[in-house]
Amino acid sequence: MDVLRANIFWAEHAYHYTAPVSGLLALHEALRLICDETLERRFARHEHCSLALQHGIESMGLKLMAPSSIRLNSVVAIEVPDGVDSERARNYMSSRFKVEISGDFGLNIVRIGQMGEQCRAPNLFRVLHALGVAFAKEGACVDTSAGMAALEGYMSRYVDDIL
Repeated sequence: MDVLRANIFWAEHAYHYTAPVSGLLALHEALRLICDETLERRFARHEHCSLALQHGIESMGLKLMAPSSIRLNSVVAIEVPDGVDSERARNYMSSRFKVEISGDFGLNIVRIGQMGEQCRAPNLFRVLHALGVAFAKEGACVDTSAGMAALEGYMSRYVDDIL
C-alpha cells in the first residue's frame, strides 16, 4: 500500500514491487459491501446490534462497565462476576464455541467488539450464548435464557428495517 513506491514503479519504470493483492481484494470487497448496504444503514445496524447485545447482557444478570451515557457502542465492556476466572472462561468460549472476546487491561472485565460482521444477528446470539455458558461454568449466577430472550426481543424491533 505504498503509493510512492507504486508511483516509482509505474511512472519511472524502476524497482519492481509486489502489491499486496489479497489485501487489495479484501479492501475492495469491504468497500463493495459498504456501498451495497449504504453507510446510513450500516451505522444504524451497528448501533442497534450493540444496544441489543447490551440489553441481553444486562438481562442475563451481568453488569456493563460504563454507564450508558458514556458507553461506546463499538466495544462492550462487561464486569466479570466475582469468582469467575476470565481467562479460563474466554478459553472455554474459544474452544467450545469458536468465539473470541478480549480480556482486560488491569480491570476485571471482558470486552466484546461490536463492529463489522459481529453486528449480525447470528453472531450476536452465538457470542451471548457462549458468554453465558462460560460464566455459568465458572460458577457465576447468570440467566442465559433471559439474556437470549431479551436479545431476541430487542433484535426483533428493527430486524426488517436494518438487518
